[in-house]
Amino acid sequence: MKKNLANKVGLTILILFCASGAVFAQNQWEFPVFFTVGQNDNVQVLNRTLQSWNEDFYTFIPSRGGLVIMETLGSIDTFMELYDAESGQLLSLDDNSGNSMNARIEFNVQVNRRYIIKVRGVGTWSTGNYGFRAYYGASGNTTGNIWNNPWNNPITYTIGQNANVAEINQSLSSGSEDFFLLVPSQNGIVFIETTGSTDTFMELYDADSGQLLDSDDDSGSNRNARIEYEMHTNRRYIVKVRGFGEWTTGSYGFKAYSDSFSALWNNPISYTIGQNANVPVVNRSIQSGVEDFFLLVPYGSGRLIIETTGGSDTFMELFDADTGQLLDSDDDSGTGYNARIEYNVQANRRYIAKVRGYGTWTTGNYSFRAYMTTNNGNALWANPANFTIGQNSNVAAVSRSLTSDSEDFFLLVPNRSGTVIAETTGNTDTFMELYDADTGQLLSSNDDGGSSLNARISYNMQAGRRYIAKVRGYSSRITGNYSFRAYFQ
Repeated sequence: MKKNLANKVGLTILILFCASGAVFAQNQWEFPVFFTVGQNDNVQVLNRTLQSWNEDFYTFIPSRGGLVIMETLGSIDTFMELYDAESGQLLSLDDNSGNSMNARIEFNVQVNRRYIIKVRGVGTWSTGNYGFRAYYGASGNTTGNIWNNPWNNPITYTIGQNANVAEINQSLSSGSEDFFLLVPSQNGIVFIETTGSTDTFMELYDADSGQLLDSDDDSGSNRNARIEYEMHTNRRYIVKVRGFGEWTTGSYGFKAYSDSFSALWNNPISYTIGQNANVPVVNRSIQSGVEDFFLLVPYGSGRLIIETTGGSDTFMELFDADTGQLLDSDDDSGTGYNARIEYNVQANRRYIAKVRGYGTWTTGNYSFRAYMTTNNGNALWANPANFTIGQNSNVAAVSRSLTSDSEDFFLLVPNRSGTVIAETTGNTDTFMELYDADTGQLLSSNDDGGSSLNARISYNMQAGRRYIAKVRGYSSRITGNYSFRAYFQ
C-alpha cells in the first residue's frame, strides 16, 4: 500500500460543566473542544499533548460554506478523522498529507452544519505534543491571498481523446495550488494526471457543489498524481494540483484525456460470479497504461470477493455500472501484490470491476476471479457472533482463530448512544471493517490503529442501531489467534 493571509481569528474554548459543577473531559465526543475556523492560515494554533491511547475531539460550526483546511503541526505522527456531528457519519480521514507525518484534511463544509474532528496518534506508541488549526482555503473568499489560480478563476482545459493530448506546463512554489476546469463533451472515464519529477497531490471536485469526488498522491509514474473518474456530459469539474507538502516546489505537466483502450467501460468483459473460490479464472495481460473492465451481475445479495492472482502488482476499483459511482478500491490486500475487494452486493445489480497495474509502468500477466463468500467455519454476515458492548475496557474478550482467507463477523447493538471502541488484541496482524448491518454501508476501517499490528476502530454509535464488525487477517495469507472486544469509551 502507498502511502494543504488578514486578521487572526481567536480560538474559543468551550468548557462544559455538569449540574454538580464538575468539568467534563475535553477529549470526548460528547464534550469536544470548540473552535472558530480562521479566515487564513494565520489562525491561532491550539497546542495539545497526546498520551498513549489518547484522542482529542474538536468541533466547529462554519459561518459560511467553502473549503476548510484542518491540519496538525509538530513532530509526532498524527491521524485525523472528520465526522458529521449529528449523524456520526465519517466524512474524511487522513494520515500523512500534511507536513512530515502530520495529518491534513481539506473538506467543503456547509454553513451552520456542525462537524467533529478527531485527532490521535497513528499507533498507541505515538505520544507527544502537536498543534491543531483550521482555516478557510482557496474555494472560499480568497481576497488578499496568493493562490496561483483561484477556484473562481480556474484554467480551462479541453479534455483530449487519448494520452497524446497536449500538456499544460505549470510551476509550483511553496504553498501554491493550481486549479483546472474540465467540462466533458461525452460520458465516460477521464484520466487526469501530472507528469514530471515534482511530487504532486491532486483533488477532483464538482465545480458547482464543491463536493470532493476523488484525490490521489502517487498513482502516476514516479511521484505523480493520477485520477480516473467516470464523468458526465457537460458537468463542470475542477481539478486542484499542489505539491505533496507545503515545502514542495518545481515544475510539472498537466493533462486530461478520455479512455481509448481496448477494454472500455461501455464494453466490459462479462464474468459469471462463482459460488466459491474454485470458480474459473480469466487470464489477462497488463500492458503499460492499459486497463481491463469486468461486468459482474450477482445472482443473489451477499458478500462478494473480487481478486487478482499472479506476480503482477495490480490495482482494482469497483463501480456501480449504471451510475458510475466508485464503491471501493484496493491495492495489495490479496496475496503478494495482488488486489482484493470484498463488498456487500445486491442481487441483479450491475457492477464493474476495473483492473490496472499499480503504475503506468506496470506490465505482466494476472488472473481475475469473483465469487460469493461461503461458510468455512467462521461466522458469516448473515449469522454474525453476537457481542455485548462493555461499559469500559474491562469487558471480556472473545478469542478467535483466523485461517487463510477466513473472516469473523460480530454483531454490535449499543444500548445507548456514544463512542464505541472495537479492537483486536494478540500477535496476529488483523484488519477490521465496521458496517451498518441493515444497509451494508461501510462506516469505517482500520489496520494498525491498536497495539502492535492490531486493528482498532472508534465510532460514534447510535442506540439500538445494528452494526457489524468484520475481522480478517491483513492479507489472505495471515493466520493465527486473536481476541475481539468492544466497549464504550
